[in-house]
Amino acid sequence: MLRVEDVMETGIVAVRGETTLKEAYALMRQYDIDSFPVVDKEYQLEGMAYAYHILQALYRESKHYFEADDIVEAVKLTNRILISSIMIRSPRVTTPYSDVIQLGYEMLDQKIESMPVVNGGKLVGMIYSSKVFMALMNVFLDRDLTEKFIKETGERKDIRSSTVLINEYSGSERRQHKRVHTKMLTAYKIANSEGFVKKGGGRLASAIDIGAGGILLKTEEELNVGTLLDIAFDLFGKNEPIKRLGRVVRCVFNEVARTYLVGIMFLAMSTEERAIVEKFVASRLK
Repeated sequence: MLRVEDVMETGIVAVRGETTLKEAYALMRQYDIDSFPVVDKEYQLEGMAYAYHILQALYRESKHYFEADDIVEAVKLTNRILISSIMIRSPRVTTPYSDVIQLGYEMLDQKIESMPVVNGGKLVGMIYSSKVFMALMNVFLDRDLTEKFIKETGERKDIRSSTVLINEYSGSERRQHKRVHTKMLTAYKIANSEGFVKKGGGRLASAIDIGAGGILLKTEEELNVGTLLDIAFDLFGKNEPIKRLGRVVRCVFNEVARTYLVGIMFLAMSTEERAIVEKFVASRLK
């Protein structure tokens, strides 16, 4: 049986409910996406914000004719509208072990183009109707591929998704949003409200602590609350930096050190990157 875990996308971008529509726009530009799974701090799925609902936020008034001025006013409000206020709170979901053939029919019947994949309530991936089509064609178009698929599914080990394995960590690797102290060089650039990096060179800062939800930096400059930052850091020193868009949530001046402590919340995270951060945190907690 072809399972969802064999087809689903794992490098997904999930957001928190307190993300604003203006910040969602920045993420859409940066990651070329049009919908968001919404999760809490434990990565439990809270809802889905689809492109239709995001667009609907610009047409909130009850009328049939809109002019440019109407949209201008609606755009101004996007920095106050939260994703949680427009998302579907009980979206149709599936599991990693569901049958793709049956799911494909259900997505077609219910006109669903994308669906969250959850395991024990936690978001582990997304599945798209286009991926279902490609998977079914790939498996059943060629008899040799079909026979190979049947042989492999008898073992399951060789085709398991890396994201499913994230949920199989044991012990300390499954701690939720723990933070650990660190001394790590971090690069950042200030981004505009659309998520584009402003002109000028990047800056360096020292990370003081980090967790799956955010990072605390020590900087030489004051960063206003609400500022968007393009952040890059390499947790394990393997020249494999994680790059994320974050929002400054607090900035405190340290009079003794004459530096600023800047708390940053990650606006988006893929399941793979989240697993890397959690693995780093777990290794420091041992």
